[in-house]
Amino acid sequence: MFKSVAAFELRYQLKSPAFWVTFAIFLLLTFAATASDNVQIGSGGNVWKNSPYAIAQTLMIMTVFSVFILTAFVANVVVRDDETGFGPIIHSTRLSRFDYLFGRFTGAFLAGCLLFLSAPLGMILGAAMPWLDPEVLGPFNLWHYAYVYLLLCVPTLFVTGAGFFAIATATRSMMWTYVGVIVFLVLYLVATGFLSRPEFINTVALVDPFGLGAYDQATRYWTAAERNTQIPDFAGYILWNRVLWVGVAFALLGLAWLPTALAQTCGSAAPVQVQVLGSGGPELQDRRASSSYLVWIEGTPRLLVDIGGGAALRFGESGATVSDLDVILLTHLHADHTADLPVLNKSSFFEDCTRALPIYGADGNKFMPSTVAFVRTQF
Repeated sequence: MFKSVAAFELRYQLKSPAFWVTFAIFLLLTFAATASDNVQIGSGGNVWKNSPYAIAQTLMIMTVFSVFILTAFVANVVVRDDETGFGPIIHSTRLSRFDYLFGRFTGAFLAGCLLFLSAPLGMILGAAMPWLDPEVLGPFNLWHYAYVYLLLCVPTLFVTGAGFFAIATATRSMMWTYVGVIVFLVLYLVATGFLSRPEFINTVALVDPFGLGAYDQATRYWTAAERNTQIPDFAGYILWNRVLWVGVAFALLGLAWLPTALAQTCGSAAPVQVQVLGSGGPELQDRRASSSYLVWIEGTPRLLVDIGGGAALRFGESGATVSDLDVILLTHLHADHTADLPVLNKSSFFEDCTRALPIYGADGNKFMPSTVAFVRTQF
């Protein structure tokens, strides 16, 4: 199930307009930085526009900008189902919490990695433009782009994605997750300024989460010719910086999983329970409330399936309130499955309901209206 969940999330993100808009923006930024003298991202000095040094500087700085869109991907997977009301439905299936949580994260992270491919692609296209002076370009070397992308940038994407995924899991709020992003970037800029003195060069090489300090430490005393043709070995401070921060990323993912793991281990989370509020049909003589089923998750009523005649009374007797519900599902629109929907709606006026309650059902056909049209006629 893990692979299926990850594949689903990846397909979902690839269909998002935000993915393709950001892909285009990143591509145009690095294209302009390579193909024009009017745009500069990091690289500079007496080096080729497509030198290993320029590639590393440009792409690693672009990982700083990628924090915002990657956060949108990984945080959205946490809050999306809660906001739409599908969370209780998914949690009532046989899908494990681990596969659900980390499958979604993996799909979103892979989408972020695919999006970031636009940055090296923009540089490659920019370097191929005919108006560039051949003197500012070196020979094309795909390995230089692959080295920087796979060994320097992807670990950074993993670190930032894991960190803000953990914040989103803890807060269940996109707003507070973005507050965390802003606080992180402010602290990073302040720390970068404070530790910019030469005596801190080795410290920065280890603690810089974006790896810029480690790359600077490895190439600080290189000549222009070396920066144009060589790429540092994946060893020393570069290697240990990446190992350190990938380890931090896994620790953050562990923190994101910890509340669920503790709940499962300690048995604090009650099992999912289904309460039959009504099992009767449309006949009055069967002396039962019509069809209605209430799903309880961790002791709270979350999902109501149908609300036939008499079921609203049983709903109240169960101790449930409309404000507790995350979603109502209507299997079809016959009276013995929907008759008490107006009763439930009226009852909500006397409760502290502060959010919309989604109602889902079938599309219409030539015999029955759609659920949307049906609900509108009721209220």
